[in-house]
Parts: sequence; structure tokens; C-alpha cells
Amino acid sequence: MIGQCQSHTANLCLHLTIRDSKARISFYGNNCTGSTTVKNQTWYHLAYVYDYSNATQLVYLNGILDCIQQGTSTPLAITNSSSIPLTIGYTSPLGSCYFDGVIDHLTLVQWPKNASEILEQATLVAHYDFDNSSIDDHGPNRISSLTSNTTLANNSLLLDSTSSYFQSSAFVLLAIDNRPYSLSLWLKPFRTNNITILHIYQSNQTNNVEWCSIRMSINQQSQLRVQARSSTGMVTLLGPSIGTNVWTHVVQTYSSINGTQLYINGTFYNKSSSSDYQGGSRPLTIQLGGSLLNGMNRSCFDWTVDDDEYEGWIDEFRVYSREVTSNEIQALSIRT
Repeated sequence: MIGQCQSHTANLCLHLTIRDSKARISFYGNNCTGSTTVKNQTWYHLAYVYDYSNATQLVYLNGILDCIQQGTSTPLAITNSSSIPLTIGYTSPLGSCYFDGVIDHLTLVQWPKNASEILEQATLVAHYDFDNSSIDDHGPNRISSLTSNTTLANNSLLLDSTSSYFQSSAFVLLAIDNRPYSLSLWLKPFRTNNITILHIYQSNQTNNVEWCSIRMSINQQSQLRVQARSSTGMVTLLGPSIGTNVWTHVVQTYSSINGTQLYINGTFYNKSSSSDYQGGSRPLTIQLGGSLLNGMNRSCFDWTVDDDEYEGWIDEFRVYSREVTSNEIQALSIRT
């Protein structure tokens, strides 16, 4: 995948590879090979780390340590790196072992990142904090977004009209069936009756039909309702009654082991019995506020209840490609 090779000599040829379906960092002699099988046609986050001061090689797969080789007998010793190209997809002169696939968001830093940094870069898909009057994504992927009739104030997002919404697109991992995810946000609604807080969907411009994967709303009884599509229909979880003009922290998570789970203000509240999730296979759009019945949204599954527009504040919206832990949720629920 990536290489910088001076010669076919021990510790003079850096190559970062997938070998025998395992992620591997090698200096041509000193190697660290992961234990997890890498499958075809599947997105992975790979991180290769070399800590020179501690003579340690590390490989992370989707943010989880997959290999560690400590006390490397001889460090990487390329002597003329400025004249040797760093290659992507092939390491010269190692032969015809070309990478066949897609690479995205490749970064190189000149220090050894720690485990927490790598986990966040691997699994924090997007983070919209709405600070400093900005709708920019402050996560590692810098996913673009747009708004309609919203206000940014007090380091939060205000949706205060029937046409107010926030939208961000091209969420690839959320569209993969049974892939874990977590959604986290703060909300402070002005009213709590039949409103859509967020929905996650894909549009089909040809037949004007939309696939909805996830939805968060407040029902007629002012209860929080979260929904996710499964192979048997939709999974629905009810939460507590949500108060007006009060900040509430909400987290929705999914994994194939635990199913869909709901946390309120840092505390576990409800979970589903279903263990599968249907993402829809094409990149998804996330919308905060707005209505399911507006424009393209009118054919969105069977979610015609709780469909008035959300009016109120939203803050610290995060999307993860993993099931965050209860300790992490407690930390996120502390409003600063």
C-alpha cells in the first residue's frame, strides 16, 4: 500500500502492506503483522505507527490495536530518504505487488500517535459543535454541510421556523448493513409534540422514493422516540418525556451484539431485541430538523407520525462508526 525502499536490505525498506489478508508493517526484516483478517470490498481504517524512541511498531485496524512489536532489534535505517520517493499503491523495488482497491484520507505525521488519537480518527465520522458561528465538521473527515433558515448563537444551532434544517451528506459507513454506529447530540426544544428531530435517508432522484434508515422524534405524548430500519421492518424505542427549554443529552447506538440502544443524559434507558440494521447500501444524508413530508421526503418508509418540524436548539452533534461505551457516553453528557 505504502512504501519507501532504499534497497532489499534489512531495515532499509519500509513497506506498509496487507499480506495474507493481514495488515503489516515491515522494515524488510523487522515486521509486525496483525491478527485480524482483512476482507475484500470492505472499508477499514488502518493506522501504522513506528515509535522510534521506544523501538516499537504498531498496527491498528478500525482504531483497535491489532499488532505490537516492541524492542525492534534494529530501527529503520534509511539513509537518504530525501531522494527516495514515498510511493502509494506500490513499493519499488519489491516487485509487482500492487494495491488493488480504494484509498481515502491518507495522512502522514512525524510523531507516534497514541491509542486515543487513533481511535477517534478511525471512528469519529463527524462532529458538528456549532461553535464560533460555524457549521463546519470538526471531526477528521471534514464532511460538508448546509443549513436553511437557521441561526448560530451561543455556540449552538437554532432552528426556529418551519423551514429550518441542517443537512450533511455522503455518510458511507452508515449505509452498510449491520455496521455499528452511534449518534450523540444535545437538544433544547421549544415544544415537544409530534416533531422530527433528525432523520437519516437516501434519495432516489429517478422515482422520487427515499430510503430512511434512522429517525429520532418526539411523539404526541412528548416522549422521545428513536427508530432504525431492520430486515423485519423498523425497530422503535421509546424514551422518557422531554421537557421544553431544557437541555437533554441523547445517544442512540447500534451493534450486532447489543442491537439498538438509547441513553438519556448519560444513563442507559432502553434497548431493542432486534440485532440487525439495514443501511440501504448507498451513502446517506443526515438532516436535523425539517419534515419527512417535504419534497423528496414524502415517500419515506411509513414514518408519517411525529412529523412537525423541530423548533429549538441543537448542539454537539456527533456521528461514530462504532458503538461508544457507557463511560464515553457519560463523558459526552457533561455539558460544558
